[in-house]
Amino acid sequence: MKRTALSIFFLAALVATNCGRKVSPEDPEPQASGSNTPVKVPVNLECPNGTSLSWGNFGRAYTRKYCASCHSASLTGAARLGAPEGVNFDSASDALTQRVVMLRVAAPENGSMPPSVPVSPSERALFREWLNCGAP
Repeated sequence: MKRTALSIFFLAALVATNCGRKVSPEDPEPQASGSNTPVKVPVNLECPNGTSLSWGNFGRAYTRKYCASCHSASLTGAARLGAPEGVNFDSASDALTQRVVMLRVAAPENGSMPPSVPVSPSERALFREWLNCGAP
């Protein structure tokens, strides 16, 4: 019971402190809590006008092009090129569970992911929009 109350408090604090502010690459990385374990986050971090981007018309193609060559459930061991086991981007729900981390490491203009594939500023801006608007 104590653990559940602490978990609820932590999630409420996370939502309260992130709501309405831009996630910055300087923010500390969240601690890994397992393989693609969902973390409740605010839907709207910086999406004042909404978006027409969705998993179907943007997210799937972007994550396949830039993420899934390392972050896919079909890859194991050395084939993941250092990507943590269980952190995958094969589906919309996979991407949604890792949304906050992607905002920190892959969405900024100087994002560290993907490490060896250049992403154009316009593509990265669309990725940031999609994530900020809830990765619909």
